[in-house]
Amino acid sequence: GGGGDGGDWEGGKGGSGKGSVYHLKRGIHKYLDKYGGDGFFEGKNFVFDRRVAAEAVAKPILVDDDKNVSIDGIDKATTATTLSSIITPAATATPTPTVTPTITTATTTTEKQPPQIVGKCLYCTKNHDTFTADGVCTVCRELVLVCIDCRSRLRAAHNNEYHCLDHFHLRHCYFTTLTTYGMNELQDQLEGLEVVLGSIAGGKRYKQKRRTLNR
Repeated sequence: GGGGDGGDWEGGKGGSGKGSVYHLKRGIHKYLDKYGGDGFFEGKNFVFDRRVAAEAVAKPILVDDDKNVSIDGIDKATTATTLSSIITPAATATPTPTVTPTITTATTTTEKQPPQIVGKCLYCTKNHDTFTADGVCTVCRELVLVCIDCRSRLRAAHNNEYHCLDHFHLRHCYFTTLTTYGMNELQDQLEGLEVVLGSIAGGKRYKQKRRTLNR
C-alpha cells in the first residue's frame, strides 16, 4: 500500500547507506483511517484479530437526485438561486412575498468497488486473498493462502495439510498425519525426506532445519 500527500511519508538513509528508505507516519492503520479506499493502498491489510484481514473502505460522498455532487447536502446552484430570491432591497416599498427556500436533498452514497485481490494461492497462483483458521503450514503453523479448488484437491490427497513458502519444497514428503497413507506412500515420503536431509547435512546454518526433519 501507500500514497497520500508528502506529509504522510518519513524518510532517511537506509541501514546499508544505499538510497533512501521511506515509511508511513503512524503506520498503515492511520493511513487507512485518513484515506480509506480513496488512497493508493491495494488489497487487504493483515490484522492480528479475528478479522485476519481488513479492507480499505471508500469514503462516503454526497450526491443529489440529479447525481450532482453537493456540499454539506446543499446544491450550490440551488442555494444561489434561492438566496437571491429572498433578499429584498431596502428601497423597495412593495412587500415581497416570502419565498420558502428549496434545498436539494442529498443522500450519502458509497459506491463500493470490489477490493483488488493482490494475493495468490500458493499452490496454483490463482488470485486469492482469504486466510482461513485451518489453512496453516503443517511444518511451522504459519498461515497459508490456499484457494477453494486447491483445498478440495489437497483434502483428498493429503488430509488438508499445507506448506508455506519456506517449506513448500517439503509438500511431497513431510506430513503430520500418517495414518491414512499406505506403506508404499510412506516409503516414498521417507526417501524424499532423506534427499532433503542430505542436501542440508553440513554446517550450522541448517541445524534447525535438520532438527525439524528428524522429529
